[in-house]
Amino acid sequence: MRLFVDKIYRAFPELDPFDDDQCKRMMHGVRKAKPWGTIATLAWIGVSVLISAFMSVVAMMIVVETVFDQTRSDGLVIVSTILTIAVSAGLPMLFAFLARHRWLRKALVAHLKQAKSVCGYSLLGLTIEDGAVQCPECGERIRLVDRGLTPEMLLAGESARESR
Repeated sequence: MRLFVDKIYRAFPELDPFDDDQCKRMMHGVRKAKPWGTIATLAWIGVSVLISAFMSVVAMMIVVETVFDQTRSDGLVIVSTILTIAVSAGLPMLFAFLARHRWLRKALVAHLKQAKSVCGYSLLGLTIEDGAVQCPECGERIRLVDRGLTPEMLLAGESARESR
């Protein structure tokens, strides 16, 4: 898994051959085609926030108990405070983002498989005529509706989108 700063689509090596605009359009098409994944991911992040809040309260209770315990040194109190808060808040959020990453990768790989002809040639970027694409390698004519594809999902240019 690659780490990303602001462009989530750059976390996926499958999208390396495409420029930023194409990646944005493809990610939008994937999310639009599978809205349940976005909803499930948001729900998981919400549950993670609740778990983090609960764990932070428990951690703060432990810290308060530790602060009033006279047998521990001040340095240990500070370190244990920082460690418990960081772990209790960070771990559930990390799992939430990993779940989002897994869902996006799964949806993206399924989309890339769906956008191939019988011979394995990628249909991305091909010209769409009358709602269908023709594979330049094997000649197969593929209707987009039969595969559940849209021109946006195939990274079609402006002219292809207008001829729908």
